[in-house]
Amino acid sequence: MKAIDVSRYMNREQIEVEVEVLTPMFLGGADGNAELRSAPFKAAIRYWWRILYGGDNLRPREDAIFGSTDAASNVSVAVKGDVRTIPDRPPKGKMFKAQSKGKSFPISIIDYLCYGLYSYEKGKGNVYNKSHIQSGSRFSITVGTRKEYEQEVTNSLKAMLQYGGFGARSRNGMGSVHTSYADDFAITSFFNGTEKPFTSANKKARLFQTGKTFNDTIDALSEIGILYKDARNNLEKKHSFVRRGYVSRPIEVKFESIPENIKTGRHPKSYFLSIRKKEGRFQGQILYLPFTFYEAGGANEYLRAYDEMNSFLLKSGTMEEIK
Repeated sequence: MKAIDVSRYMNREQIEVEVEVLTPMFLGGADGNAELRSAPFKAAIRYWWRILYGGDNLRPREDAIFGSTDAASNVSVAVKGDVRTIPDRPPKGKMFKAQSKGKSFPISIIDYLCYGLYSYEKGKGNVYNKSHIQSGSRFSITVGTRKEYEQEVTNSLKAMLQYGGFGARSRNGMGSVHTSYADDFAITSFFNGTEKPFTSANKKARLFQTGKTFNDTIDALSEIGILYKDARNNLEKKHSFVRRGYVSRPIEVKFESIPENIKTGRHPKSYFLSIRKKEGRFQGQILYLPFTFYEAGGANEYLRAYDEMNSFLLKSGTMEEIK
């Protein structure tokens, strides 16, 4: 009889969390069909571990926990649930006026936040090429790890659930979830140290929340979506995209002349928009996690642009900083 090595199953902890989907979750495969898969959640836990703990000197520990080409992962993730998927567009949310070629037209803030997930069809408007998991759906996430890594994995899981999202456009508030399991976690306790070349919690990080709460998740997302849009547009005059290019790239706008390095360059914005559920109502939050910006002549402009945006958020009178 062949012996079975059970050592890998010993000294392990397992966490099972029930979550509720708050905002449309564009999670799925290349075919555009929404579905629950374990891989994106495992990748997200690792990503948030890097935000909380990452650094060059900690890479061996990251590989020991999550695996590498030379070692197996010490974290397992399973997701299950009977979620509702919607093939049509998500709710529109608040409308605002945009301009193109000298003309003004209404656009949904949700479409603004979901840019790239749809195409315009004459007579139909914006037609989404991806289905989404509907708000109100529920599923479970089960995470297993070795006892020695439990605290770090638990913190990463809670940070992911409390401040992140899942699927496409998660930084724009899509795929936010709620679970009381993460209510006791405050990412502000990790706001120390200097910025890194990647997104991380550091002493320049900031957390903003709306003072107002809403009965509906889309209303809460509309509130912070409009604020983010206005703060970004406030950086420079219309038809100029240089300073906005320091916030995130690429930028593609029809009928506009955009510098090539901004049109084709790539770096994610340092903001994470998400929705929280509190006592049956919903509240928007924006997490700011800056990183070092290395473009020649751009490092100072990058930070200056974000400082102006952060000031705009606070001066709006809608948001307050959480410390």
